[in-house]
Amino acid sequence: MTIKVTCINGSPRPRGVTSRFLEICERAVNQSSEEMEIHTLIPSKKKVMPCTHCDSCIETGYCAFKDKDDVQNMYDVINDSDLLYIGTPVYFAGAPGAFKSFIDRAQVFWNRRYVRREEIPVRISRAIVVATCGSRGKSMFDGLFQTMYYFLDSLGIKLLRERDMLAYRRMEQPDDIKAEVAQQVELFVREAAQAIAKEKRPFQKGKK
Repeated sequence: MTIKVTCINGSPRPRGVTSRFLEICERAVNQSSEEMEIHTLIPSKKKVMPCTHCDSCIETGYCAFKDKDDVQNMYDVINDSDLLYIGTPVYFAGAPGAFKSFIDRAQVFWNRRYVRREEIPVRISRAIVVATCGSRGKSMFDGLFQTMYYFLDSLGIKLLRERDMLAYRRMEQPDDIKAEVAQQVELFVREAAQAIAKEKRPFQKGKK
């Protein structure tokens, strides 16, 4: 049994804090006793057309841009995952530009699920989010959480802030990640992967 993990790097900045956390995530997954398959998506490095509210997804169930950029292929990878890891910085209390445009394109799933009332199979068992910002502001992550909540809801995943999201302030450079924070994130990811593996492990007769 292979557990498929998709990691989204929402930052446009190479070798930044989010990239370092992604490395920690991948290390945690690779240390699992289960067989894991990891895919990494970086929206800022892909062609992502912005949602134009053309209503194609309401009328047809498909995005008008599905064959014109890389978004559909990335969502295909996500929807074939068991665990979704999202790492992102906060820019002005929200997601960075390219990542936000990618999120907005999930409108096709929202409309299929809630407007067209289609039954969409969901493979993903859980999504987890690690967010960072350079500010000390207490409410800096509130807007991002709302975005993540409705984004993941469109994919059929419920996000619980206390269980599924870690948020760190005053993170400007990779060296700002202290050892105890790295350990916390590694444990966070490992436990999520192990829980999914246990959930999907076939029942073995005679064993409890």
